[in-house]
Amino acid sequence: MTMPHGPRIRRLFPGGNTAYGFYSFYDQIIAPDATRILVIKGGPGVGKSSFMGAIAKEMAGRGFAAEFMHCSSDNDSLDGVVFPEIRVAMIDGTAPHVFDPKNPGCVDEILHLGDYWDEAGITRHKEAILAVNREVGRLFARAYRFLRAAKEIRDAWSTANAEHLRLGATNILADALIGKHLGGLTLADPPGKIRRLFASALTPDGPRNYLPTVFGDARELVVLTGRPGTGPWHRDVRCAPDLRRSRA
Repeated sequence: MTMPHGPRIRRLFPGGNTAYGFYSFYDQIIAPDATRILVIKGGPGVGKSSFMGAIAKEMAGRGFAAEFMHCSSDNDSLDGVVFPEIRVAMIDGTAPHVFDPKNPGCVDEILHLGDYWDEAGITRHKEAILAVNREVGRLFARAYRFLRAAKEIRDAWSTANAEHLRLGATNILADALIGKHLGGLTLADPPGKIRRLFASALTPDGPRNYLPTVFGDARELVVLTGRPGTGPWHRDVRCAPDLRRSRA
């Protein structure tokens, strides 16, 4: 499939709602050699997402590449924005994905939008706010229980498919694809860097993705389809322990 060169905007998820609870790739939003990281603090509703989104849209309008990091728990909110060409990021540093400065002053800077909230007005609604937060926590815990149960069913389905997989046929297919698309390339020195983010997410409005923005600038896109467990690496790769070890 030939792909046209797409826009200079990418949309991803730095966190995901999974069978293991909320999982964060916040440390992958921008590389350690960042020029500047602005950590935005402040409670829900103080305008962190709107603030970051407005700046990102302005920067994109001026010709800068921009990455919008969407929140998997709130479809209309952003967890961060990145401007890769100048190695600058703005990141929401509040729960559940607490992000604190690692190099304060020289790289990291804190912007506390909570300094501008109406504390007296918020206090008048204290009991209602506490009740809503308790209900949100209860519903997320329930959702994670359902995801854990769904994983058990999917694992059983995956194992059944893997037991009847013709590995020889998949190896032949893989070899043909490698020869067609990578055969003329040489190995790079040094090797490339790995960056892990979520391309899709389970959100309160159901599964969501922005895949056209992720692959929009690809010259060619190979799409692999199949049921769970049909990948030839199925029996050798164990993702769950890695998730538990690296949880942020």
